[in-house]
Amino acid sequence: MNHPNALLIFVKNPIEGKVKTRLASTIGNDAALHIYKQLVQHTQKIVKDLAVDIHLFYADFVPEQDELWTGKVYRKRVQAEGNLGYRMYVAFKQVLDNGYKKALIIGSDCWELESTHIKTAYQHLNQHDFVIGPAKDGGYYLLGMKVLCTTIFANKQWSSDTVLKNTIADIRVLQKNYAFLSTLNDVDYYEDLPEVLQQQIELVKKTK
Repeated sequence: MNHPNALLIFVKNPIEGKVKTRLASTIGNDAALHIYKQLVQHTQKIVKDLAVDIHLFYADFVPEQDELWTGKVYRKRVQAEGNLGYRMYVAFKQVLDNGYKKALIIGSDCWELESTHIKTAYQHLNQHDFVIGPAKDGGYYLLGMKVLCTTIFANKQWSSDTVLKNTIADIRVLQKNYAFLSTLNDVDYYEDLPEVLQQQIELVKKTK
């Protein structure tokens, strides 16, 4: 452990047909894979200079070589088996049990996410038990805490518009406090794509 704070990042292995499947139903598997790679590159760009320990959790396997995640120490492992809530719970437990003071988790689906959001999230944890980055679809793009809490990972309909609402309800039942970051948009469907990524899809089509 080099820093007191940990950043957990859930990533999928970039395999055609297994990433951005909802987006792929509109633009095709090859274009969806291209978009996912762009999203992961954006994520790496905004986190690489943060003064935190970064833990990468791959969906299926840890690649022997990953040309993107190089240049600093990235702690790499495979996500636990189970639904998203259980996988996040295990990831938080692994880092908090190792003595980290603050832990945040993000995915690799938010083009609007910047390093300032992450830095602000750690600051919020100075005065709050939890910090949440709300997504426009009713979920969240970031979750942070200082002490592991089981209930906020349980009994959720993941990938639905009730996740954020039910997570907040759980925190209130625990009589804990929380802070919000700005509401951002995850990229799940074609209409979520910013113009720059829409243009890249057109380039992918032209090269076929």
